[in-house]
This record gives sequence, structure tokens and C-alpha cells, in this order.
Amino acid sequence: MRLPLSFNNHSLPERVYRWFSWAGAYAPLLMLFFAILLVGSLSRALLVAWQFDRVAETSVWPGIFLHGLRADLIMAGMAVAPLVLFLPILGHRFSWTVWKRLTGLRNFRHCTIKSLCKNDCVLLIW
Repeated sequence: MRLPLSFNNHSLPERVYRWFSWAGAYAPLLMLFFAILLVGSLSRALLVAWQFDRVAETSVWPGIFLHGLRADLIMAGMAVAPLVLFLPILGHRFSWTVWKRLTGLRNFRHCTIKSLCKNDCVLLIW
């Protein structure tokens, strides 16, 4: 089965951005927020799976995920908070290019899955 042409022509970050495009200028912030949650939860699940024989002996292993989610929400909020404070200043048409550069939107066109795997293209500006 062949994928639609529009699906093949876009990189992974562009496709993810389309899911959040309803949020307007907040889209890159939501992407960052959910990426932090995903990476934190996935790494915690892998660590628990790795040490499951030790974790299963305790009765607190469900709390690991609950408190880990809490810590991930705090970390994601801390990462997004400075950008949210700049949004009223930079999120309009006169300074949209600065906002795109600050949040990494300008790199979406240049990054593809192949270049991300080769570490040629980094989504972060800094």
C-alpha cells in the first residue's frame, strides 16, 4: 500500500507540527512539553523493566510511575515557562521570525529523519 504523496514529502518534525498546528504560536511549546513527558516516561519504563526483579520486590512500584510523571510535568513546565513568558512579545507577525528561531521552527524544513539519525541536523537552536 502506497502512502499519500503529502505524507512522504515531509519530515517527522513537520508531521508532528501538523498535529499541534491548531495551537498556533503555542505549537512548538506543546511539542517540547510532550516530548519531555514522552522521553521521561519512556526512560522510566525502561529503567523499571531493566531492574524489574528488584522493583517487583517492593510494593511502591506503581508509585514510581505516578511520582515520575509528577517530576516530568515539573521539568516540562520549567523548560516551557521562559518561552511562554516571551510569547506575548515575540508571538505576533512583526517578530514571528525571531519566535521561530527561538523555538526551533526554522529547522523543521531542513531536518529529515535521515539527517537526524546521522546527527547532521539538530532541532535545538543553541
